[in-house]
Amino acid sequence: MIIEMPEWLAVILFIGAYVVLMKWILPRFGVPTCMSNSCSVESRHESERKAAKSG
Repeated sequence: MIIEMPEWLAVILFIGAYVVLMKWILPRFGVPTCMSNSCSVESRHESERKAAKSG
């Protein structure tokens, strides 16, 4: 039995599944994601300060 659903609902479900996967499921298995605050992107000023401190 195939269930018909509107295309907009399929898009909403896909986006919801993506968010849940990136926010909670993958980080639980040790996969760093930016949605779980594991993204290590530094601003230019922060990296310059670290370089100046390290000599």
